[in-house]
Amino acid sequence: QDFLVSDSELINLRGGSSRRENERPTPINLSKSLISQQIGYSVECTRKSNFRKAQIDFLPSPLGEGRKKAAFTLAEVLITLGITGVVAALTLPTLISNYQKQVWVNQLKKSVSVLSQGFTTMMGHDGVTELKDTEAFGNMGEEFCDTYSIQRESYCESFREALQNTFSGITFSKENIKYKDLDGTEHNQNNKLVIHFPDGSYLFNLDFHGGGWDYTKGTMKGSLGQFSIDVNGSKNPNIRGRDIFILQVGNVGGVYPNGSMAVSESRQGNPNQYYWRTTTYDPYKCQSNTGSGGGCAARVLEEGKMDY
Repeated sequence: QDFLVSDSELINLRGGSSRRENERPTPINLSKSLISQQIGYSVECTRKSNFRKAQIDFLPSPLGEGRKKAAFTLAEVLITLGITGVVAALTLPTLISNYQKQVWVNQLKKSVSVLSQGFTTMMGHDGVTELKDTEAFGNMGEEFCDTYSIQRESYCESFREALQNTFSGITFSKENIKYKDLDGTEHNQNNKLVIHFPDGSYLFNLDFHGGGWDYTKGTMKGSLGQFSIDVNGSKNPNIRGRDIFILQVGNVGGVYPNGSMAVSESRQGNPNQYYWRTTTYDPYKCQSNTGSGGGCAARVLEEGKMDY
């Protein structure tokens, strides 16, 4: 069906006048197809306008207003938390273990430094250059001031007093000591003498001597004694090679770790025979979960870490 449009209406559509006002309007036929095209064009414009508005609405507003905000669903949040928990469960034990090992390493370094300074101070107090010439060690003769004799023998009196004067705040006590080797071998020692230090560490398995040894070999110029140290006292794990280490006192005043080249050289004149990397003798080796861990003090101080 056609629609009729008068001249005046056509003039209005065109925006101007094409005939005189007194002339009769001429009918104009508009077909259905033309109207459909016009309607389709309007619909398409409206659709594009709405799509563009939706695009703009989806984008975040600089002012945080008038825009739709994207967010995680509850399921996505729960999945993320679950994955994080699994990763934490797998990595935290390793991180904690590595941290604790580094604490023991630092405690050992500190203890060796304090003990070395102390024995060097003994030499300075007596004005000598070798520890064997101090009053503390010289009065021992060829006897031993060990776990059994330090507190009860007269020849150990000077040594005991020198220890108390040099290392402020130390105390002596008899205790039952339990610890393990790296391989799990257990040691139970009853009523053994222990020297406690103010920082919580303590010495045990004490064995000091003053004479009858070769004092010319190597950096240490001989060893004047050996002892074990628990760097964190009675706290766990109480395992040799972890928080318990074997140290020796050199005639030059320093403290040296078992398994070091200096100790090996002082014993046999061979720096490699009892060195922790090359020795086949268990008390001076340091391998992960094997042997006694007797040489681990040297490994820890040499590498600055505990990666076994």
